[in-house]
Amino acid sequence: MSIGADDGQQLYDVDTDLNILKNIFPNNTPKLLTRNFRNRYKIYNFARQFIPEDTMAKDTNMLEWLRLNKPGGTVEIHIKNSQSDVFSTIKEIINNMGDGNIGILLSETKDVDDYSEALDEEEIEHQA
Repeated sequence: MSIGADDGQQLYDVDTDLNILKNIFPNNTPKLLTRNFRNRYKIYNFARQFIPEDTMAKDTNMLEWLRLNKPGGTVEIHIKNSQSDVFSTIKEIINNMGDGNIGILLSETKDVDDYSEALDEEEIEHQA
């Protein structure tokens, strides 16, 4: 079994950290990931601007590895004024992408929950 934890992507306000996980799973062997396995270069290079203090975001070796090995991806920026405009855009992006892997960055954590519920109601497959 593997357990993933990333303090830089903590969505919910939960009282946990690496030490708590070590107590729960004392026989676990920690492995620090040294590459970004999920994103392609263009998307990661855009997203890392939002976490400038993160050491991995500044890692030029990782950026170069992504650029050479996983260059693809598209970054689209949509600015909307109302929740219905945002939801319509999210649905359009998901529908146009098909089976691809996409990431949608929202300004508030609460928005993730709200739009996820709305997608659930319309039976649109996604992960929050």
